[in-house]
Amino acid sequence: MEKENPRMPEKHTIEDINPEATSVVSPLSLETEFKSEKVEEERFENPTKAKEEGNVSVTLPSMKDNIRNGVPPIQYKPERQKYWLDKRNLELEEAYMRIAPGIPLVNVNHKKLFLEKCKQYYAEMVKNTNGINPIDRWDEYEIVRMFGKGLNPTSLKTALNNIEFLVENIKSNEDVIRVIEFGPGSGWSTLMLRNKLHEKFKDKKIELYSVDMSPHSIVATQNSLDYYQIPWQTEMSAINVSEIENSKDYVNLVVGDFIKFAQAQPDNYFHGFFSSHGTAYLSQEEYEELLEVISTKGKDKAPLVVDSLDPMYTVKLNTLHLLYCSIFPSRVKKMPEYVYGKGTISSSKYFAGQEVKTLTKVHNKESDLFYNWNNFLLSKRKFRYFLEMLQSIKVTTDVINEYRDDVFPSYLVTDLVKKNKEYRWKVLEDLPECPLYITNCGLILEK
Repeated sequence: MEKENPRMPEKHTIEDINPEATSVVSPLSLETEFKSEKVEEERFENPTKAKEEGNVSVTLPSMKDNIRNGVPPIQYKPERQKYWLDKRNLELEEAYMRIAPGIPLVNVNHKKLFLEKCKQYYAEMVKNTNGINPIDRWDEYEIVRMFGKGLNPTSLKTALNNIEFLVENIKSNEDVIRVIEFGPGSGWSTLMLRNKLHEKFKDKKIELYSVDMSPHSIVATQNSLDYYQIPWQTEMSAINVSEIENSKDYVNLVVGDFIKFAQAQPDNYFHGFFSSHGTAYLSQEEYEELLEVISTKGKDKAPLVVDSLDPMYTVKLNTLHLLYCSIFPSRVKKMPEYVYGKGTISSSKYFAGQEVKTLTKVHNKESDLFYNWNNFLLSKRKFRYFLEMLQSIKVTTDVINEYRDDVFPSYLVTDLVKKNKEYRWKVLEDLPECPLYITNCGLILEK
């Protein structure tokens, strides 16, 4: 399947930037500081002050059993959310919010605790549910990887931009706004989507449903929501969401297949649909079916916004250059947006045999967040945290390299809609600009 990618320049000028060793910070001194640094679990001096910009306070619903057909949903426990509240660092979160507004932060000092909690939640899910099965793509190992990705504001900025675009395009005078998220990952996009919906629709009830067939993804999302004190409940089957009690009081998580879940829903019920990378691993045939199904489930003018990797790009970043940019972030603006290395050949079934461009240095708007946050960490001598940030960018690039050949990229979704005149979807213009290695698609229902 031959494709001409308008985002791919035909010629590239490779400008080598060779940072010299400086007396400010060196990898050796970082390692020394890391080994000698005393790592402490920092706590709020006043937990009641723990409010993030864009986070809307809610009255916690009562924890009565919501039993339907004898199967109760799994619900959050206030004491577990209090556990995280007592461990968060308000000063650090406020600094992060100034650098990366609207993007959630989880303190890396809690990484081990977060992963232990995910294991605990998963064990409880298995104990209380019959027939639960992990899936190959999203298992316990992926929680570790997605936790690392969530530490990196660069990887979340694109999702935030697309969420804002989705929310801007939801128009409704109804009292309740209903949105489906396909694939929450570890819950970072779920948090941002929930916050932006509440931010725009302050006087309305929000019903947010996030579905994934991976139980590991769901328990990671449960933990992320607990960290940010957001009530949640989890349904263990792809049910009709109109049957869920108190759905407006929670973020509603569902373990289920995307298409089967969509098929179970009422017609003309939802105001919007979102997915950050989740639907990208559907085949073309599955994507076509999903588009057809949700076109009957969405209301007129309901938007769908998705993003994915672009399989025609990969990223292999120079660690010393990342260190240089983190020490001197103001110099990044004078550097070329992208520097290219030796390309490779695609194994994607959609672009087999075509050249994949390799990016070795990146100085775009998204990377500015990464460099500025790292610079703040270095200024505060938080060297352990800084090393975790370098590791997180490696996790992000590893995901790009390993998964890019598997994705059905978002621009092909746009092509599907343009070519199939029978779809009730129309292409939205003026999408947020993405980095070269990410692509997005925006559609709107016209009934």
